[in-house]
Amino acid sequence: MELHFLGRGAAFNPLEGNTSAYYREGDHLFLIDCGESVFTEFIRRGLFEGAGQLWIAVSHFHSDHCGSLGSVVLYCAEILHIPVHILLPKGDERYEAEMRQLLQLFGVSDECFQFDAEGTLQAFTGFSSMSFCRTKHAPGMICYSFSFDTPEGGLFYTADTATADGIRAFIAAHPCFERIYTEGIDAPNHPVHLPLHELADAVPEQLRGKVRLMHLNGANCEQAAKALGFSAVQTENA
Repeated sequence: MELHFLGRGAAFNPLEGNTSAYYREGDHLFLIDCGESVFTEFIRRGLFEGAGQLWIAVSHFHSDHCGSLGSVVLYCAEILHIPVHILLPKGDERYEAEMRQLLQLFGVSDECFQFDAEGTLQAFTGFSSMSFCRTKHAPGMICYSFSFDTPEGGLFYTADTATADGIRAFIAAHPCFERIYTEGIDAPNHPVHLPLHELADAVPEQLRGKVRLMHLNGANCEQAAKALGFSAVQTENA
């Protein structure tokens, strides 16, 4: 399951673009997070061309992860006339209510999209299932990571997280996993983000080659990650 990155920057590192990834099979598009720069990148790169349906998973409601969600949904509904599926975690009524309120604030009517529960996604062959995994980030904010079951052993994606617990649980459940995408900052301590040394504690050294860093907080982050045996995602040129 090959993810393609539109950006790899953290909220205060906008020159590297908001961290967001997409996956495509034929005319089916799957988008993870939809920050301020994402709609512009989709248009600039011509990524909507030939699209027949779009699925969107949003990790949380900080603007660098959902800031252009309204534009993406409205463009698909009013210009492309293709279905938009917004995925929801099972049983989280607050997340659904906040997502609906966000879309309403963006001026998006209910006719422009449909909500789908995470377990109903069956449009792709690159992964057999996708699930929301609750994680800790900013106080009082709902935040999720995403776990995918793939033919190659599973894929985990966690953009913003203050804990490596989800990564540990994923590795325990997927000993032969395909890949992990995660944030990691080059700082010794941080209240809402994951320091690289804590990521290193969670991932055995022999598995770090399958871990890709994203949501980079600055120019030194990639080199600090490499020193620990990790690598950083690369964004594609338009």
